[in-house]
Amino acid sequence: MLIFLTACAFFTSLLAALLGQGGGMILMPLLALAVPAASLIPVHACIQLASNSSRLLFAWQDADKQLLQAFIPGCLLGALAMLPLLRGMDLHYLPVLMGAAILYLTWAKTPQLPAWLPAPFFLLGLAQGSIGMLIGATGPLGSALLLKRGLNRDQIVATNALLMVISHLVKLPLFSQLSPGWINFWPLILSAGIAAIAASYIGTRLRHHLPEQLFLRLFKILITLLALHMLLTSLLS
Repeated sequence: MLIFLTACAFFTSLLAALLGQGGGMILMPLLALAVPAASLIPVHACIQLASNSSRLLFAWQDADKQLLQAFIPGCLLGALAMLPLLRGMDLHYLPVLMGAAILYLTWAKTPQLPAWLPAPFFLLGLAQGSIGMLIGATGPLGSALLLKRGLNRDQIVATNALLMVISHLVKLPLFSQLSPGWINFWPLILSAGIAAIAASYIGTRLRHHLPEQLFLRLFKILITLLALHMLLTSLLS
């Protein structure tokens, strides 16, 4: 299972480097095959931190860093506001919420924050900080807003990686209070993290040669099957 999940981390990180998003959403239900619900989000966050930070490093010059002054306070506030809810939640059923959210983000119209709203990236941080504590993978939430900012494809990929690095760094210490046992999965985190970094390097160099529409179709089919598996397994167990 370690080899399988390490390979999954490689290919999902490669997908994220090519498309700018989607890798974390696919990896979450795959990790759920072996990682218990209470440890799922922090283990996922560690692997995605390796994936996003390396993708950011390889395209640092393209990232819009000015957004951080609004995004970071919103992300912190959203995560802290969600912490009391998680303390009272039965984490066994967390995959049900994750699976349903992944299906929604895949097939429904992605929620968009109108550009005319005051401090839109503060609101994005608030949304990613709070929702990310519940479902882990929130990368698609920021894509529409980044497009409205007039960024090109490389800038969107790099900036989305930057925002997700902040989101994962905020989640990890908070989830460590709820489920300290996630650190026992360090062999998986280490091997999958190394694979994710290698995939980011390769994907950054292949990005311009990707038939995007084909990958998007395959992505939707795969993520739907995995999310349904996550949801049904949790409901029936």
